[in-house]
Amino acid sequence: MKKIYSLYAMGIGLALASAIVLANPPTVFAADCNASCQYGSNIYVSGSTCSCTDNVGCTFTNSQGSFTQNCAKKGDDDLLIE
Repeated sequence: MKKIYSLYAMGIGLALASAIVLANPPTVFAADCNASCQYGSNIYVSGSTCSCTDNVGCTFTNSQGSFTQNCAKKGDDDLLIE
C-alpha cells in the first residue's frame, strides 16, 4: 500500500512544480531587430534589448555593452576612381 501513497505524493509534487513554472514563465533574454536601408546592406542585430529605424540604423545592448550600427548614406560605398 505504501507504494500507492508515494505515487500520489509524486503526482501532487509534479503538478505543483508544473503550476509554479506556468505561473512564472522564464524570461526571454534575446531580442532580434532589423532595419531596411536605402543604401548599402540591411541591418540585422540581436541583444538583450534593441531598436531599429528604417534608413537610419539600430541600437542594441548585449553583455559587452551598448552599440549603434547606422545605415550607409548615399555615396558612402562609391569607389574612388581617378
